[in-house]
Amino acid sequence: LLSEEVIAIFCPDSRSTAHAVMQICQQHAIPCLTAQWDATLGTNAEFNVTVNLQPTVSDIGDTLAAFLQEAQGWDQLGLIYTNEDSRHFVINTQCQNLFHSGGKSEWVRPFKVLIST
Repeated sequence: LLSEEVIAIFCPDSRSTAHAVMQICQQHAIPCLTAQWDATLGTNAEFNVTVNLQPTVSDIGDTLAAFLQEAQGWDQLGLIYTNEDSRHFVINTQCQNLFHSGGKSEWVRPFKVLIST
């Protein structure tokens, strides 16, 4: 596949095989797509499938943080996340984790804002 200049790979279901494929994809900077159906979440198609991408979240976070700091000159970043079930805006911990690697955790400032409607 590498000699055919593949642009992405769908990972197999087997954990051991998927791990090997993800390693190869990461080594060659090829996106790796993993789809998994979760029967425990019911029949609602919106919630019973997950998709994971390679490169890893931390690799994406490092790259984005470096771009924002070096190319754009940002000295800090605040992330706001809204939950449709409430009137609160809160920091999205998944987004915060995106920037936790590489010693950049102090760069992201978590905060909470109450919004009255």
